[in-house]
Amino acid sequence: MADQLIQSLQQGYALLKQGRLQDAANAFEAALKINRNSPDALSGMAAALNGLGRTDEAIPYLEKAAKRSPKDGDLWFNLGVLQLTIGNAAAARKTLFKAHKLLSNDPDTLHALGAACAESGETDQAIAHLSRYVSLVPNDAQALHQLGNLFYARRQMAEAISHLEMAAAADPLHSEILVSLSAAKFREGDTNGAIAVCRKALDVEPKKAVIHFNLAKYLSVSGDLAGAIGHAKTAFELSPEDSDIGGTLYQFQRQAATWEDLAETHARLETLFESAKDTPGTYNELPFVNIFRVPENRTNLVAARHRITKLCHNISQDGFARRHAKRKTAARTGPIKIA
Repeated sequence: MADQLIQSLQQGYALLKQGRLQDAANAFEAALKINRNSPDALSGMAAALNGLGRTDEAIPYLEKAAKRSPKDGDLWFNLGVLQLTIGNAAAARKTLFKAHKLLSNDPDTLHALGAACAESGETDQAIAHLSRYVSLVPNDAQALHQLGNLFYARRQMAEAISHLEMAAAADPLHSEILVSLSAAKFREGDTNGAIAVCRKALDVEPKKAVIHFNLAKYLSVSGDLAGAIGHAKTAFELSPEDSDIGGTLYQFQRQAATWEDLAETHARLETLFESAKDTPGTYNELPFVNIFRVPENRTNLVAARHRITKLCHNISQDGFARRHAKRKTAARTGPIKIA
């Protein structure tokens, strides 16, 4: 029986390497029929199921494997990564902390633990673990970006700018890092610096709506209303379903008294509002813009409720993506959209 178990395990892992995931799952199933408590068979089955997109089914196998081999840090790490992948950040944080105790200086574990802490709202711990990670892997642009965004969320702009500048130096063609850096500079009061960085981001990705939108806001603050309208128009063309962009464009056009353009933007916003008004959180025009645009209290109230619902939903989101797989972990970092 022992020879058959070894043979099934070897076959399963060979098939995993070949990318034949269902065949690998079948081989591990055969191994589990011989020994249902084999950590190697359990973790192999989890890897095959996860590769097949059946992560929810994979997790119980890893849980059982980790309980059978509680001193195996890799098993706890892999379990935590899968928990984080499905959005169970609280469980992932506990699991990855166990992995961290066993793999104290492992960079991947520190990175994943930092991501789990961030998604759980444990910002101080997230910063501590990610800072430790970047001390071991100093040129990881994504981790530096994550740290910059965490400091930004805490309104620690000097630290945010420092980490985002390091991230941009490590990956100068990453537009989302540049967007975040421009946002931090703007929040710090350096509007001209924010504009310059935002233009660099446009050089990298000229058809990204959020970059044009942020630049429009910076230009508005700097007094360039014509430039603000131009970039807001482009942003709305690139993202015609975004009522926040449309509302901001309306605001700028109203300030500039471009009445013909104003009427067209108003009509587009009305269409978006009508299609979204019965679905909370799907309409994002700023309430004070809606008040100027629509002299109707009921509509103003509905628009405000939409905005509040969206903001409340976003409070629990930390902006981390889940690209955790095969000992390569990192967290989602989206561009910062100026509100």
